[in-house]
Amino acid sequence: MCQICNHEKQQQIEAALLSGVPLEEIASHFSVSESDLKIHAIMHLGAGDSSSLSTEESIVQKLKLKEAVVLRNTYQEYYSTMKRLGDFISRRITQAEADDLNLDRLVSKNTVKLYLEAGLQVRETIKTLVDIDEQINGRDTAAASGVLELVSALRGEASTTGPRLVESSDDDD
Repeated sequence: MCQICNHEKQQQIEAALLSGVPLEEIASHFSVSESDLKIHAIMHLGAGDSSSLSTEESIVQKLKLKEAVVLRNTYQEYYSTMKRLGDFISRRITQAEADDLNLDRLVSKNTVKLYLEAGLQVRETIKTLVDIDEQINGRDTAAASGVLELVSALRGEASTTGPRLVESSDDDD
């Protein structure tokens, strides 16, 4: 629980922090600790001016968003690998059935292992993205619940909210 966020003069404290008043002076004037000021500045305070405090992202939020972008790119690589391997394995299964061949000769154990590992990494990356979303936006966001449904579906678990139609304006896969 952030002492500054719950302080009755939060806005004045934030304005002082953003205007460059020394921490010692702010701490003394508002009867708060310097460490609470530092924590608040890093975790909750935006980098802009005091007139836009409610819309600014904290330093931590900005870092989490950058981490999410990297994870999204990683997810896309894992998913692409998993998709290509899945297509390869499916073609080999079809070929083995058509030619009455032993599947072991057409698909190596390492290929199957790589496919399974890519699937695991996709699920873990999505879970991490959900965790980041929850840390930034709170637990009850639509994005978090939608991705949680996706994770559940990938795990083969029953949906907790039932089927939903999700529209996306993003052209990415």
